[in-house]
Amino acid sequence: DKPRSLSQIVSGVYDSPELKVRECMDGVYRVFCPYVGEIIPLAWSYTIFVVAVLLVPVALGILCLCAWKLDFETSPAVNEHTLDSLRTEPKKVDKPLQIEYAK
Repeated sequence: DKPRSLSQIVSGVYDSPELKVRECMDGVYRVFCPYVGEIIPLAWSYTIFVVAVLLVPVALGILCLCAWKLDFETSPAVNEHTLDSLRTEPKKVDKPLQIEYAK
């Protein structure tokens, strides 16, 4: 509850509500005691840190390298020899290539 007027603050008549305190494990009375337990063991936290700092960027780099490798231009499926065969003897070339170059 807050003081209602300036005179309550200046005169010191205002009595603030009591705060509930408790004795903590170190023998000091506080409103909130500090948390002493561990959330996860120290070895696990170091492991997670090392994985996050070292292995995640390496994995992302490998993933980007694979994507880059897949994005390379492939060599043309038809070389000069195949084009000559299509012009001179089309029956020796596969049907899909014949159809594609007939268009």
